[in-house]
Amino acid sequence: MKSNPFLSKIMVTLLVVSWAPGTLGSLTSAAGLDRSDTGTIVTIPADSITNSLQPNNAAVPVSEQPTATANTYLASSTPTLPPAVVTPPTNTTRETAIEIKPDTPIESYLPPSQSDGQGNYSGGALYYKVTLTERQKMTFMMLMPPGINYHMFMESTAGFRSSGPYQQLNYVGGPGTYYLEITEGGTSGSLTVPFNLRLILSPKIDNYEQYSDDSFVTEVYDWGPTRHTIDNPFDEDWKALNIPENGKLTLSLDNPSNSKGVYKAELYDQSSRLIGTVYQNAPKTFDIPMNGYYTRVYSAKGSYDPDVYYTLSLDFKTPPKPVCDWEIGDVWVCTWPK
Repeated sequence: MKSNPFLSKIMVTLLVVSWAPGTLGSLTSAAGLDRSDTGTIVTIPADSITNSLQPNNAAVPVSEQPTATANTYLASSTPTLPPAVVTPPTNTTRETAIEIKPDTPIESYLPPSQSDGQGNYSGGALYYKVTLTERQKMTFMMLMPPGINYHMFMESTAGFRSSGPYQQLNYVGGPGTYYLEITEGGTSGSLTVPFNLRLILSPKIDNYEQYSDDSFVTEVYDWGPTRHTIDNPFDEDWKALNIPENGKLTLSLDNPSNSKGVYKAELYDQSSRLIGTVYQNAPKTFDIPMNGYYTRVYSAKGSYDPDVYYTLSLDFKTPPKPVCDWEIGDVWVCTWPK
C-alpha cells in the first residue's frame, strides 16, 4: 500500500472496519478515560457527487460495510446532553507516548493547541509508539466523526486522505520502536469529540511495499497487468495513470482467491470523484476524456488473502482515426480504417 499524493482531496468510500459498537462508545484504559454509550445504527446518505458524508447529528463510524451512496454511523439513543468535560490525555510528547497494540482500538481526544501569547504553544498533538521485533508493515486507521480533520505522521511519512471520515498511514519497519504523531489538521483539536485509532501489523508485504519511503500511489507507465496482494482489512493499493486523449479504459480485476479474498477496484478522476466500480472477475469499460486518473483496489467485505496475488489489468484504446496523406495531384486524402 502506498501513500496518496493528493492528500486533502481523495473522497472515497469508508473501508470495512472491525471495531465493535461497544468499543466506539468507550475509551480504552490507555487513554485513561471511561465513557459508555449504547447506540442505535442509522444510515446516513452521502453526497451523490463527492460521496462525502452529510449527517446532521452523527458520531463515529461502526463496523458496517458502506456502499457508494451511504455510510453507517453510531448515533446516541439517549437525549442530547451538554458535552462532557474530560481529562486531557497525557501522551502529548514522545517521552510520554502510549504503546499502541495491534488490533486493539483506542479512542481518545486531541487537546486543542494553545498559545501563551509569547510564541509558546501547547497541545495540538498526541504521540503513540509501536515496538516491532521483526520487519513488518504498520497500517494505522484513524476514524474521525464529521467536523473533525486530523493528520497522522510517522517519521517522514504522512497519512493520506486528510479529510473525510478516516485517515490512513502505512509504514514498513524493522525491529525497533516507532512513534506515531497525531496533530491538528483542517480543524482544531477537541476535548468533546473523540477519534478512534487502530493498528494492524502485516508480516507479508508486496514487493512494491518493502520500503517505508515509497510514494503511496504507484504511477502507471506500462499498460500491462500488475500483480499485488491485500494483506489486511485496511489495505488499499492505489495507482495513478495519465490518459493522453479521449478513449475507452477497460479495468479487469482478476482474483483467484474467491474463498478468502473478495476485492473490488474503483476509478477516480483528479477531482476525487468516483467514476465507477469494478468487481473482481467482472471487467468494465469506461468512456473517459484526457486527464489524470486513479485506481484503488481493496477488500470489499473485509476478507483478504495475503498469500494469493490478484491481477489488475488496464487496457486503453482510442477511437479509430483516419490515415491522411498527400496523393498524386497534391490531393489531401484521408482513409478511415476498416
